Amino acid sequence: MKTVLKKSEFSMILGISPELKVIEYLIKNQEYDLTPTDIAKKAHINRQRSYEIMENLKQHNIVFQRRIIGKCKFYILNKENKVVKLLIKLIRIEK
Repeated sequence: MKTVLKKSEFSMILGISPELKVIEYLIKNQEYDLTPTDIAKKAHINRQRSYEIMENLKQHNIVFQRRIIGKCKFYILNKENKVVKLLIKLIRIEK
């Protein structure tokens, strides 16, 4: 079951920007392939902004596009990325 975001220590310290909401949601749901629309709904951000953020994260190798079904692009967190590894550790410490 996918996790819905609640205000966390992570977001309280770093702020509640759309980018951080997306990253936090991706980390908490790292076992799922996610679309920008799904992320926007669950992270409570604008859908178009979610698409922009995902494209930026893709360019920085934070996520990669795993598959396409019709017009839907599915992304997953790149757990091999050093920054992602550190962010995952930071989120786990919070729990």
